[in-house]
Amino acid sequence: MAHTTRIATWFHLRKAALLAVCLVLSFFLHPRPSSSAQKSYYYVHVSSFRAEKNANRDAQRLRGEGYTSVVRREKVRDLGYWYRVYIGPFTSLREANLKKVELKSKKLVKYAAVRKEKTLIQEVLPKPPEVAKKKAPPPVYVPAPPPKKPPAVPPMAERPPERKKPPVLAAPTPPAEISLKPRREVRVMPWKGKGRNMPAGNLFLGLGHTYRETETELTSRKKITTTTIEDVVLSDTERKGFSTSFNMDSLKVRFGLTNSLEAFAEIAGTYQETSNFGLAYGGGLRLNVFEIKRGQLRGLYGALQGEYLGGEVEYEYSSADGNTWQKDAEWQELSAKVELGLTRAGFAGYAGTVYLRYREDTERELVPPTATPFVFQDELEGDGFGVYGGVTVRLSSAFLINIEGQAVSQESIFGAIEYRF
Repeated sequence: MAHTTRIATWFHLRKAALLAVCLVLSFFLHPRPSSSAQKSYYYVHVSSFRAEKNANRDAQRLRGEGYTSVVRREKVRDLGYWYRVYIGPFTSLREANLKKVELKSKKLVKYAAVRKEKTLIQEVLPKPPEVAKKKAPPPVYVPAPPPKKPPAVPPMAERPPERKKPPVLAAPTPPAEISLKPRREVRVMPWKGKGRNMPAGNLFLGLGHTYRETETELTSRKKITTTTIEDVVLSDTERKGFSTSFNMDSLKVRFGLTNSLEAFAEIAGTYQETSNFGLAYGGGLRLNVFEIKRGQLRGLYGALQGEYLGGEVEYEYSSADGNTWQKDAEWQELSAKVELGLTRAGFAGYAGTVYLRYREDTERELVPPTATPFVFQDELEGDGFGVYGGVTVRLSSAFLINIEGQAVSQESIFGAIEYRF
């Protein structure tokens, strides 16, 4: 009997062990769902906008045409946040492609691209509208007890806590598929000087050409021969009608002492004919008085400039009576300018008035000399007000072009190209 009991016990233990092994094997061998078998959704991307209201307006337009549209806010590398409009979802790629062709054939969209998403797209806005909170039901009061005891007020019925839905994360989309072309990077040329002035610490080197003609009046004349020097008495008519004209090729240096104050110096070769060259030199200061930074007059500025310039020039000319004269002149001038201009990105236009004080010492000799050679030694002056104007164009952060003209007291035209070091 005991032997039979042991056999039954051993049989039951063996059966239990076999059952446990089967359960373990079924756990490990049972097929599990893989991530690759998850269902995918397809959408047609039709537009992208910077402003949320524009994206919502486009989505509403498509809904009016009978299409299910959704707006999603997505961050694009180097471009910030964009609002994209999608049509869908579709359960197959073929269905999405058919819808894409249909949208283009109806000319409802200009751009369409099929996107594959692992989850349904839900609108994720930066500031979702606030939902009004439900009012709690009024408290239920128990009938008042006897006067001696305070009334018992039960606690107000509490609203059950709302279950928070897990956020739906949108799959990132490569920036290359945006329907709008990314903006080209615009290089802003650094410029901190006030008005047309050089920025503080900046050095500009410029090459320029000037043609100028200055009207003067003869103040005194001496006639010098090999044996005598005598003063010549001049009539009012003889004193007028003298002018000095020549070309000047210059090398000019400008340096910004501050953003409002700059100093400049100039050295030049003067000539009327290429056979004779003279030397000129000078310098001055330029002060920007004001500049408007905001409003409708943004970029308007005012400046003052003072300059000294002197040199020598030698050339031949024909007088009114048909004689040819050899002229050898030393000249110097002081000028003061008041300027008003307007600057924009890379451009400045300006105009102003100039006061010019001009002095010249000249020797004139007939060519060929007469039987009795002589030289006229003249002193001339040319004072007065004039006007000027010009433009400055910034080709890059380093190159400038300047063209300027002057009239009335002195007729001149000036052009230069400058390079910043």
